[in-house]
This record gives sequence, structure tokens and C-alpha cells, in this order.
Amino acid sequence: ATRITSVPNTFGATFPQENLNSNEIKGIELMVSHRNTVGKFDYNVSANVTYSRQYLLHVEQAPYRSTYEQWHSRSDGDGRIQGREWIYEEGEQYTSVVDFETAPLRGGANGNSYGLPGMYELIDLNEDGVIDRTDNLPNSWAGTYTNPPLQYGANLYASYRNFDFAIGLQGSALFTVWVSRYDNWGYGTRFPVVWTWYLDRWHMEDPDDDPFDPATKWIPGKWEALTANPFQNQTWAASHRWRMPATYLRLKTLEVGYTLPANISRKLYIEHLRPFINIFNVFTLCREDVKGLDPERNEGEYRVDLTYPLLRSFNFGVEIKF
Repeated sequence: ATRITSVPNTFGATFPQENLNSNEIKGIELMVSHRNTVGKFDYNVSANVTYSRQYLLHVEQAPYRSTYEQWHSRSDGDGRIQGREWIYEEGEQYTSVVDFETAPLRGGANGNSYGLPGMYELIDLNEDGVIDRTDNLPNSWAGTYTNPPLQYGANLYASYRNFDFAIGLQGSALFTVWVSRYDNWGYGTRFPVVWTWYLDRWHMEDPDDDPFDPATKWIPGKWEALTANPFQNQTWAASHRWRMPATYLRLKTLEVGYTLPANISRKLYIEHLRPFINIFNVFTLCREDVKGLDPERNEGEYRVDLTYPLLRSFNFGVEIKF
């Protein structure tokens, strides 16, 4: 890092990089395995789990201007643990535009004039009548795909007579998927929408009505009403509604094979012949809202979950030894 110090503006140069910053990663890894044979049935089971966290011991930076700024910092070098996200707490769901008249202000100079039914109340923690960063709490796991804090997996192999079977499981936990609600859900104009979510939303009985008229009748849905302006309203904020827990367990590999009996393969002048089929990315167990986004892959550009999906692939093959 570059050392933070005050020098006259006539100095005319920059300080060199130094070995100033430091961090620490602590965790635990456990692996267990078991192998046995029961008659003609052989099996081998192994499982592993890893839990690790990163701590920032020192980060070279300018002094904080207040104790609140230091407390809210994600990168203070006082041994601060990483992997947490500051979010808003949610309350009740708004069912009418009238509800916004007495709600804490979120939209700056526009107040709550862009609020629509289906949006959720954001809790005004300091009770100052305004929703801003001072109402955040570090109550969510961050969105990290390269190295989630908790990772686990298992492998199982079994064979009986000439049949063999193998599966591989993998998963991660203690991280989230951030859904940019104004881009790919129909709330903006840059990207296509997730169609099934787009349909299950609050919408007007008569699409020609004024959405901001208190007399307009609405049909409830799971997600909020569409907004022409994705900003300056209660919903465009990080909360558990949009930063979704992404814990998952995936059947990553599945393989089934059959070895031809030796007396038959020798008649074909073959020492070993084994046809098999294997499948990758078979299925995933996770929260329903995250399944369509695939918790294993990266959020992608703009964090709108539109990176190319992982493929489910099927392979057929034959092992032959002469």
C-alpha cells in the first residue's frame, strides 16, 4: 500500500508502495472417510467441510472523521472480520400508496412519491424520519463466489458384482446472491426480465389507471409493482428481499457403469470392457428464488445474474482394454 501522510503540495511526487497492510485467515478443515466390503458389495464414502474467515489486521488509510464512520467501515484494520454486508431491515409490506404518506422518507427531495404497493417498509432504526446509511446493520452475508466461508462436499462409490456407481456432492453456505431488482426483473430497461417473477407481482386491475392514485385497485403478488423509476423509493436498497441467502447443495456428478464379465470379453479378444454414463450438474437443492440464478456461478457484470449458466451435460462412453 501507499503510506498515508501529509506533505506540501510542492512535493511533486508520490510515495512508493510498501509492505504495510496485513491480514489473517483462520479456519478449520475436516475430512472423514470410510471403506468396507460386505459380501460382493464394496463401498467407499468420504466427506469434507471447510470453514474459514478473513481478518484485516492493518489497512493503511486516512484517519476516520467520526467513530460512526469507523464502525461502519468494511475495511478497518483493527482485526475486522470480512464477509458481512450492511443492509436495511424490512418491516411490513405496503398495500396502498397512502401508506407512504406517513412512512420514513427514502427518496430524497422527492420524498416517497415513487412508492407503490408491494414494496416493503424499511426500518428507521435511529428514528430520525429518514432512511439512509445510518439505518444499516451488518446483518447479511456478503456475496462471494470465489471462496465462501463454509464449503462442503462428499463422494460415494459403490460396486456390486459387475455394476458400479459413483456420485459427487458439493455445496457452500454463509454467502448471498445479490439481485439487482431494477435491471433484469422488468423494473428497468437495460436487460431482459425473469419472466415468471415478472408475472407474479402486484399489478393494477385496469392497466390504464394511474398507479399513484389512491383509488386505483391492485391485485396482490409476491413481488412489488413495476416502477418507471427504479431509484428514490423504499425498495431500491439492500435488504434480505434482494440479497438472498444462497446456501446450496448440488449433485455435481453421477456415474453408472457396468463391466462385462471376463468370460464374455475374452471371447471378443478384449481384456476389459465397461460401458458407462455420467452426468454433470444433475440438480441443486437451494432456496427457490436462487435456483433460477444458480448460486454456484458468478453474479456477472452489473451483478444482475445474467452470466452464462452452468450446463447439465450427459456423457456416454466405453472403456476398453486389450
